[in-house]
Amino acid sequence: MMKLVSVKEMRKIDRMAIKELGISGVVLMENAGQSVVSAMEDFFGLENVHKVTIVCGKGNNGGDGFVVSRYLINQKISVDVYIMGTVSSIVGDAKKNLDIIVGLGLKPKIIKNKNDLRKLRLSLSNSEIVVDSFFGTGFSGRIRGIGEDVVREINESGIHIVSVDTPSGIDSDTGNVSGEAVKADLTVTMGLPKVGQFLYPARHYVGELYVADIGFPEQVINDVEVKGTLVDNEVLRRFIPWRAPNLHKGAFGRILIIAGSTGMTGAAAMAATSALRAGAGLVYLAIPEHLNPILEAKCTEAITIPVPQTEDGSISLKAYTKIMDEIKKVDVVAIGPGMSQHPETQKLVRKVVENANAPLLVDADGINALVGYTKVLKKRKKPTVITPHPGEMARLIESNARDIERNKVEVSRRYASRWEVILVLKGAPTVSSEQDGSFWLNPHVNSGLATAGSGDVLTGLIIGFLGQKTTPLAAAVSGVYIHSLAGEILKEKMGEHSIIAGDLIDAIPSAIIKALKD
Repeated sequence: MMKLVSVKEMRKIDRMAIKELGISGVVLMENAGQSVVSAMEDFFGLENVHKVTIVCGKGNNGGDGFVVSRYLINQKISVDVYIMGTVSSIVGDAKKNLDIIVGLGLKPKIIKNKNDLRKLRLSLSNSEIVVDSFFGTGFSGRIRGIGEDVVREINESGIHIVSVDTPSGIDSDTGNVSGEAVKADLTVTMGLPKVGQFLYPARHYVGELYVADIGFPEQVINDVEVKGTLVDNEVLRRFIPWRAPNLHKGAFGRILIIAGSTGMTGAAAMAATSALRAGAGLVYLAIPEHLNPILEAKCTEAITIPVPQTEDGSISLKAYTKIMDEIKKVDVVAIGPGMSQHPETQKLVRKVVENANAPLLVDADGINALVGYTKVLKKRKKPTVITPHPGEMARLIESNARDIERNKVEVSRRYASRWEVILVLKGAPTVSSEQDGSFWLNPHVNSGLATAGSGDVLTGLIIGFLGQKTTPLAAAVSGVYIHSLAGEILKEKMGEHSIIAGDLIDAIPSAIIKALKD
């Protein structure tokens, strides 16, 4: 399990290591530079590299670059060092390492005009690798002036690009890229991965991400409150419920899914089947009565509960009493898949959300019914999970999908706290947040998951795990991860173009096995 840090959290770790434990910043810089060279050896091999160009800034990121140059020189590799800014602006540990390479006979060149750019271009044309070491994780905004030209020269060089800590030009918190940014083949980040490196559009620029251990003590990392976690198989092994071999089906959860309407039979069926694939013992499916014959044939393992319907074939408000009676018999409830946005159905959804005395997952049309009514979420006495995509989230908070995408982690955290829910903000990547501001970022992204019914499969997975007596957070994180891992398995077999929701359901068993065994 790996922590995922904000820029502020990483600075605090760095500061505690230096100020409280007395670890020299020079030592950390030395370790960082050495780690970059080791990563270059691992990823590219340096035996056939004759020349490397390094572009350094004036801060500690540039200091790392100066250390890189020294280790490359020791390997008899020719190095050109270019500095963005003036030598007089370089201070502290970076200045110490600059002085060392100057003492070794290296003469860094300053980039300040078009003529210097031409020299840089010539150096790049004679190099096999360029190291981007000028803007670090503290950067936000837009690279301006000659810096933009430098980034273009690096990106257009056609050689391997290595970024130190993070590609210059990306926001390491939000993943936003406001202008030119270095498009790395390899990013060597120090200590812990940064949140923004997993978010788009920055993720396009990171390339392979190598997390370097540069000597931050585990004690310091544990003492700093880090809100983010990168989900992996280790997390899943902690979160997925253990199954004793001698238990009966009732012990693995009684689940009620309220779903379906005319034309949306598949949503109900896929949610129910996915819940069963997640290990749910019993799945009950409350559906409009006219869909009962279809779903009895389509989803034979689920127990169907036909309820009154509207004239348009969605669940009627008249079904409320029957649904509430059924909720008393089960452990957990999901509401929303394929229910339609019929006004009467939306009234039903709101009444159920407010009054259901059971852990509840709200998805799809269930979420749409809460637009303008999110206050009912705080009124609930039992845990709630909601699973909006950016468009649904935008409607809930009267924003737009673009702004949601630009601030995905912050939005997920803020509204999980405000509404007192587990908020699963779907997308590439999906972020699951708790009420206390902690969040869990799913690493897998796959365009094959952008297909009709994919969200219904996710709903089934989450509610299936939740019914097995795990926590709402564990169920949400596990469901998202298994859903994406199923997508990864399918991508290897059939590519991303041809995946459909039914394929995801079929791949759930393999995904669970892989997560638990690898």
